[in-house]
Amino acid sequence: MKTHFEKLKNKTSFKIMCIGESTTANQYPIQLQKILDEASPGKFSVIDCGIPGTFLDVIYNNLQSNIQEYSPDMVIFMMGINNILYWQETYDVHQIECLSKTEIKIYKLFLLLKMHISSFIMGKTGSVNVNKFEFHIYKETDIPAHILKQISDLESRGKFKELSIILENLFRKYPKNEDVYSKLVQLYCDYLNDKKYSEKGYEMAIKGIDYDFIRQKYTLYKVIFERNFQQNNLSVLKLYANKAIKESPEIFKTDSAYFIYGFIKNIITEEQKNKILTILKETAYLDKYYGSLAIELLQKGNYTKADKYFKLAEDLRLEFPYEQDYNIYKLILKRAVESNVKVICMQYPVRSIEPLKQMLKDEPYFNKLIFVNNEELFKNVLKKYSYDTIFLDQFGGDFGHCTDLGNTMIAENLAKVIIEIINK
Repeated sequence: MKTHFEKLKNKTSFKIMCIGESTTANQYPIQLQKILDEASPGKFSVIDCGIPGTFLDVIYNNLQSNIQEYSPDMVIFMMGINNILYWQETYDVHQIECLSKTEIKIYKLFLLLKMHISSFIMGKTGSVNVNKFEFHIYKETDIPAHILKQISDLESRGKFKELSIILENLFRKYPKNEDVYSKLVQLYCDYLNDKKYSEKGYEMAIKGIDYDFIRQKYTLYKVIFERNFQQNNLSVLKLYANKAIKESPEIFKTDSAYFIYGFIKNIITEEQKNKILTILKETAYLDKYYGSLAIELLQKGNYTKADKYFKLAEDLRLEFPYEQDYNIYKLILKRAVESNVKVICMQYPVRSIEPLKQMLKDEPYFNKLIFVNNEELFKNVLKKYSYDTIFLDQFGGDFGHCTDLGNTMIAENLAKVIIEIINK
């Protein structure tokens, strides 16, 4: 009986399906196709199934239909960054830095107990919707439940044009609904990939900054920062950075605060930077905080101290897994393996592969997984080149969405593994 490797080796064409979030959608799969075409023209077909802003539960729900539709020989997963794979808690940073492995385990025991209690309470009161386009239903707006469900369904399937029509109708009816306004800005600027809509979203963001009914201004500032960062409009970027730090410091308390911090960190004063970092270390994911410090130290050439903070970030990811989302991750891989496709489990740039391996090591399908590590590749390049040569932003703390060069690095690393698998 032929093994799966032998079946792959004897095939004349290969379908490779790439699954993930915005770091996959229209990103490295483009370069992967080009590289594989150069190696073997016409032999490979790379299918991009990435969905910006998606979550593990959506990936799981879509996986079977994607496999049935495309019949891939391999599936590449780089996923989980939008979920809570590491348990979030407020720490005393200096205290954590001094903890031994044993002491971290004691913290872990306490926090896992707290997590299970929270999960129990959540189970009694109803699950939390973690959809990217989650809405708060205010009494004054009374958005029908079936409309909210339709919004969620369209977003999960990446039907952003249809989603824009619904949100525009809601905006006409509820022009002062904070969520409708912010989500429409987000949709126009991040998901429709149309200059006309992008300009409209940017104008709404500028106006919305001064609207009193918008209490959470993170999305608006994110759009403003990103646009002016990309266009190198430093004076405008600095103007709104000053405004945000002075009037809306709460935007740096979100779990995505590193996204906007990455756009402004090089144009703000040391006093402003310290103010933001103080907020970040007290309220955001501590592994991201350590990762962002490590990147700055790496860029400055302080490799020893950078390694220390990279290690602290990795230890936290190893010691504080969020089991609820890890279980969804495992179910996704299990379903893929059972579908008789070769599964490649890839880690994000800069980050260690060890937390993923540790999470999966006891699964019966572990030996059927191929792991691709992007850690040392990117760390070595970041010692020679500036961060913005490789990344467009810093939303992950220690990494972000890649430039063409960054995506090419991922694709070249993957192509070597794919060709090795086929020729094995």
